[in-house]
Amino acid sequence: PALVDELGNPPPMRNRPGVNLSPAVAPELSDSLESEGSYGAGVGGWSDSSAVSGAARGALGDAAGIDIPRAGFVAWMLAAYLVVLVPVNWGLFKTLRRVEWAWIAVPLIALAGAVVVTKAANLNIGFARSQTEIGVLELHSGYPRGHLTRYTALYTSLSTSYDVRFNDPYALVRPMVLESQVRPGATWEPTTYTIRQEADLRLGGFGVSSNSTAMLHSEQMLDLPGALFYSSADGPPMVYNRTGLTFDQGGVVRLAPSGELQTAWLGPFAPGEAGRPLEFHTVPAETPPLPQWHDDPAAAPGIPPLRLRKLAAMVVDRNGLKPGEMRLVASLSQPLGGMEVDPAASQTTRAAVLVVAHLHYAPLDEPLADRNSRQEPVPSIREEPLDPDAPPAGL
Repeated sequence: PALVDELGNPPPMRNRPGVNLSPAVAPELSDSLESEGSYGAGVGGWSDSSAVSGAARGALGDAAGIDIPRAGFVAWMLAAYLVVLVPVNWGLFKTLRRVEWAWIAVPLIALAGAVVVTKAANLNIGFARSQTEIGVLELHSGYPRGHLTRYTALYTSLSTSYDVRFNDPYALVRPMVLESQVRPGATWEPTTYTIRQEADLRLGGFGVSSNSTAMLHSEQMLDLPGALFYSSADGPPMVYNRTGLTFDQGGVVRLAPSGELQTAWLGPFAPGEAGRPLEFHTVPAETPPLPQWHDDPAAAPGIPPLRLRKLAAMVVDRNGLKPGEMRLVASLSQPLGGMEVDPAASQTTRAAVLVVAHLHYAPLDEPLADRNSRQEPVPSIREEPLDPDAPPAGL
């Protein structure tokens, strides 16, 4: 299949009515939402133009590319290499009275220099590939099965054809439509690929051009060893982590019946811990709900972080909560299994997952009687029988 509609045009990036954002959340989403943006595509919907997809696309674009070394960095590394190669090398073996050994050390120094430059510049020599992934895992209190949405960015320095395999035959996957493909005046070519669904799901022939990044959008159900639990029956409210996942950070938000937004910060939360008590604090209207949140706390120095802040802001927005509703939002820096990419990334494979758990639901609305019942039927419009001898309408 190709990413085109029946007229041969790419689908629009945003096609939903606008949403009202609370003042504390709107700045977080300014780069990913426009006036016609939307939080989602509806129940069971799939949309590359939703606000969640837009925020994930932006975060991947910031972190998935390869950083080309600056001229100053190259000059410093070359100067350091020459200093080690000549004066340091010669001085060391002169001190040992074995100057002839300096020639033997030259290839070893060259190999060590290549390794240092590769690590420092975060760039493999010759052929480089990287895989960066952002996931959204949605859970419900007491249920060990969740819905996982993946946004995967694949970068390659040379043209590569990728094959992707899911161990779940009911998973879904397709390439994402990028912003650059739908800008006015942009040249756009259909993306072709194959999908085979048997004992597993396979996407084949997904081509990525040289020095470019392409993205995949996939959905699947994920079984965990256990579930998240919320309880308030025997004392203060508690939350339990039996999922087998170690949360780098997490917090809980709830909207009180009075309309006040309340939060409880958890910090790191490992599986198997005793229940964490929830100490809620009221958040003023102009204050971000979880100011303790950090993007990608496990990121290495010099590597762009995988930013989940905008996605988390959507989850904790007071305008998206109903009175009495409670959600847990957490982050993971460990990749979740279930998907294999071939060829594998030769440079980096990074992943960040936003966990959204519905701990408590808002009370249901009062049931209303049906408008049309057997006791009070709604009158219908009567239609006169057609005359078989009458001429067709319009003649």
